Amino acid sequence: MADAKQQRKPFFLHYNSQAVHIPHTPRSFSWGRRVFNTTASRHLDMAVELDMQVGLLHGSMSGSDLFIFTSDNGGLGLSRDVGHSSQGPIDSGVKGSALEGGHKIPLIVSWPNGPFKTGVFPQLASQLDLFELFRAMLDLPFDAEQGRDSAPGLYRVLVEGPEARPHRNLLLTQAKCPGSIRPTPTALKAARGAAADAAAEEGQAAVDGLLVSYDTEAYVAAVEVVHT
Repeated sequence: MADAKQQRKPFFLHYNSQAVHIPHTPRSFSWGRRVFNTTASRHLDMAVELDMQVGLLHGSMSGSDLFIFTSDNGGLGLSRDVGHSSQGPIDSGVKGSALEGGHKIPLIVSWPNGPFKTGVFPQLASQLDLFELFRAMLDLPFDAEQGRDSAPGLYRVLVEGPEARPHRNLLLTQAKCPGSIRPTPTALKAARGAAADAAAEEGQAAVDGLLVSYDTEAYVAAVEVVHT
């Protein structure tokens, strides 16, 4: 990355941190700062290290560089006994769950010199949409055979701001759990097997026979754009 920036060449860096994935083995010190035993759990010690890693990477970027921070699943919920929630205000579900805490993830975008509006965006989005976001940024021709699951329009949403018309109106999630369908940012319906079939006839959804449908004010925006 340093060589590319020195030569003023475009670069792409995909960094997968070991934090905060299990096993939680925080280092004693990272970059001169103590990490181990600085919080109430080893899980949170790893969150401290992740924060340091993100800060170092973001701090090395210029205003012309696009920086995206995201995760591949909801939080583990391992530090609830010490008063910490990986899901923030969301109190339903953890990693592997069909509920909101299982699939709600951070998506933070920083591009100081770019055209994106600053703010918290309530529109529904998926990591799959990054394919179309990059295509639009690079002004590449649209190919219907490529990125079929990537909904076009996220670039427009980020340029127009939090009040923009949503580009995606449906999100399907699957894991080691019942699948879930999210038709809007504040509505979740989950289903599995015969219970799903029976509920579908009633125009509803179910998880193991238990109806699930919530409209929660605790929903936190899927996309946040920062210019810092």
